[in-house]
Amino acid sequence: MQIHPTLFINQSDRIMHGLRVMLGTLRPRKDDLRLPEIQKTPKGNEYHIYYPSGKARRTVILIYGMTLEGENDGRLLRFARSCADAGLRVIVPHLPGLMGFHVARGDMRRLVDIVSSLSLDNGPKIGLIGFSTGGSYSLLLAARPKLRDKIGPVVLFSPIYDARDVAERLHAPVNPAPQTPKAWDEFYWAQFVIAFRNRKRLGLAAAVQEALQVFLSDYGDYDLAVKRVFYEKYIAWYQLTDRDDLVNEGSALDQLSARGQLAEVKSPVFILHDASDQIVPPQHSRSMYEELALRGTEFQQEVLVTPWLSHVILQNNGKLSELARIVSFTAELFR
Repeated sequence: MQIHPTLFINQSDRIMHGLRVMLGTLRPRKDDLRLPEIQKTPKGNEYHIYYPSGKARRTVILIYGMTLEGENDGRLLRFARSCADAGLRVIVPHLPGLMGFHVARGDMRRLVDIVSSLSLDNGPKIGLIGFSTGGSYSLLLAARPKLRDKIGPVVLFSPIYDARDVAERLHAPVNPAPQTPKAWDEFYWAQFVIAFRNRKRLGLAAAVQEALQVFLSDYGDYDLAVKRVFYEKYIAWYQLTDRDDLVNEGSALDQLSARGQLAEVKSPVFILHDASDQIVPPQHSRSMYEELALRGTEFQQEVLVTPWLSHVILQNNGKLSELARIVSFTAELFR
């Protein structure tokens, strides 16, 4: 079969731009510091925009997971700037629920409003990039009848398929105890999240609340030993696991989960998942893929479970063949 030269150039061009996105999250930044423009929809819902230096190839919306810093999370800023450097117009919505470590219906209403406002443009279909909880939200947006024909490729990093399962796992007793530094790190993070979410109910001292906020804002910057000492001194005695009174989202856990709600998704979906993720196990992405596959052979979905990810953060730890697939997934945003 003869390949048309233009087709080959376009495919090569997409791969190069996908590579720029992923390498931009790994290497030290050498470009000018790109600052976002802050806008609001007519209904008053805020979002940040990162513009490329030239004409945008597509608008993409980054939907973060649970993080105190929200749209100002350093990891997200790095990713957003890398996408803009590669030629994408990047939208990062302000989502107060996720910033408080809650699954909240208000966040979905904000996302629907923002996507509806942006889809009035006559450009390519909007791309979605979802991280963790933002993965569920991305697919729920892509399944909505009034939005699904306006949404293009969806790329997900360790997405949550069933939020109730994650909530129950978060609060379940750990038996046996974590066996690796990464498992301990994820355990401490989960305990700090539960404590912070329930800080008033638990009656935490102001200094402990402030320390928790610092930990959760810059969690990756602290040594495991520091986290262990703080946990054992201030948090352990509350015995936060196996307490039903600290799980408080109710029916929102089911309504804002991707599980059972993917039949109307028309977009191609590309899923990446951390192979050793204890917070959101890889089975979430495998189950998500299986449900998406029920849409029929005319729709595209792919999944890759890989050690290149540490939950949603790209790290230098895996096979080059897997990195090539990660790049190809990201390159779909430039199709």
